[in-house]
Amino acid sequence: MASHVSNITLTEEHLALGGILETKHTGNHSVKLPMRYTKPDEELSFLRHGCGITDISYTGLLVVHGSDAYDLVRAATTALIPEVGQSCYTAVLTGDGALLSVVLLARTGDEEFLLLDTSNRFELLREWFMWLSHIEKDGVKPYKNAEVVDETGALLPVQLTGPGAAAILNDYLGSDARLPYPGEIGMLKLDKIICIVCNCAPSATAGKAYDAYKVLIPPAFATILWRSLLSFGQLEPVGLCAWHLYEQGYQPWLSALSQTDRISCARRTLTSWGLVRQGDDFIGARGLSE
Repeated sequence: MASHVSNITLTEEHLALGGILETKHTGNHSVKLPMRYTKPDEELSFLRHGCGITDISYTGLLVVHGSDAYDLVRAATTALIPEVGQSCYTAVLTGDGALLSVVLLARTGDEEFLLLDTSNRFELLREWFMWLSHIEKDGVKPYKNAEVVDETGALLPVQLTGPGAAAILNDYLGSDARLPYPGEIGMLKLDKIICIVCNCAPSATAGKAYDAYKVLIPPAFATILWRSLLSFGQLEPVGLCAWHLYEQGYQPWLSALSQTDRISCARRTLTSWGLVRQGDDFIGARGLSE
């Protein structure tokens, strides 16, 4: 993983494309992002029938690594822990069972996890994990060998969404490489740029066809790859307004996460979203209402 935050953004690219920009804040990270380029219904059509690319570089990125990382992540999240090279959507609860956030949890190594949070609750998520990593009970710190690092801004995430996404990304790959299958992540060279690519199709799909790839780009090469991707005639830039609306059809928790107050959540709701493993071995389990 990267270890420093970059100030490089795609702002000038969005302005050149006619984007209507607003500033998004994620903790100490701020970036101007396009809400739209054209009419939202036109942009929705790109996502449903073609392929859209959206700058989601406001995404909170949290890395948990170390010999106690697995135990910390297992305690703090509700879903089954993915194997190395896999990902899943999972809820994070407070001790009393309130919903703190829902993240895409990617396992990038035996002792390393990457949490991607596209909600407005990342700061709460970060502080919660930081606090848990230092928690002490009866003189014992169960997660003392887990380090929690805020990497927001160290990589620049974009998302390719729509039925044409796979074909566009496949065009960059040689015969010895393939795109991640649903629920997988991988390191791929796109236009000679090494990126983390995540196929975002696990539990969020709720049985629907959903084609979406998050691409985490080294910021120094973001402009090059952005322009390269947009050279495909079937790929259109899509702003956050249409993208959020589209995502809500596949990620039912997004409307709940838009709240700023405490979010009460029943176990049956989390189960219907595909976010809960069996048992009560995660923080907040006993506080969930049925």
